[in-house]
Amino acid sequence: MLRTGVHWILPVCVTLCLISISCGGAGIRRFDEIMASKVRTQAAFVFECPQESLVVTKIDSGSYGVSGCGKRATYVGKDSRICWAGNSESNLQNYCQVVSDTMVRDRQ
Repeated sequence: MLRTGVHWILPVCVTLCLISISCGGAGIRRFDEIMASKVRTQAAFVFECPQESLVVTKIDSGSYGVSGCGKRATYVGKDSRICWAGNSESNLQNYCQVVSDTMVRDRQ
């Protein structure tokens, strides 16, 4: 029997959204963890500073601030087609590169 009306559309849309979220990308929290780790690793090299001395702060959905050892900078994902929360965790870890979008500065 073919249903008439639109009362069935909402449950179907909700179900499809939940499936796409659960089967999709890394998710916001995991994305932030991966990006913070990448930022910390990159900044440790650039700052010549141990990773445990660095503090990473999320500035907005795509940029992160890092400070430590008297220096600070901001970092972003190099390619927004790869570095986004909807991408798989594996792709984020293996292909997403972070780059500084500011000059490294000494803290004042």
